[in-house]
Amino acid sequence: MSRIRTLTVSEEHFARPEWFDLAGYWAASTIDYETRPGRIQVQARLDPDAIDAPAYVIEPAAMRAAQAAASRPDDQGRITVTIPFDSIAEAHADLVRLGGKIEVLQPAELRQRLAETGEELVAKYRDSARA
Repeated sequence: MSRIRTLTVSEEHFARPEWFDLAGYWAASTIDYETRPGRIQVQARLDPDAIDAPAYVIEPAAMRAAQAAASRPDDQGRITVTIPFDSIAEAHADLVRLGGKIEVLQPAELRQRLAETGEELVAKYRDSARA
């Protein structure tokens, strides 16, 4: 819900079956999602101004869980967190938006992909920045 930017209310209606327990379904679904095999845990160090990353960057529930288990701030105000993602590709797409405000510590594959993205950006913009 936190990532919805716009919506249009339609005239269409839906009747929930009487037997359906929304709260129970949501609780079971959340546990299933959070414990699903194949999820990766990204350990990262966040700069102070990235600690409250906007909902469009990191899924809010994942960020709240990460913040709840975060380290104490270091002498530069950075905290170390562990953020769950479904895949390296999802983590890369979300975390690259934080630029230099995040340092991924683990997994190594994600660190490598982010480094490659940074190198690509530097190569692309280096010459145009001098012009």
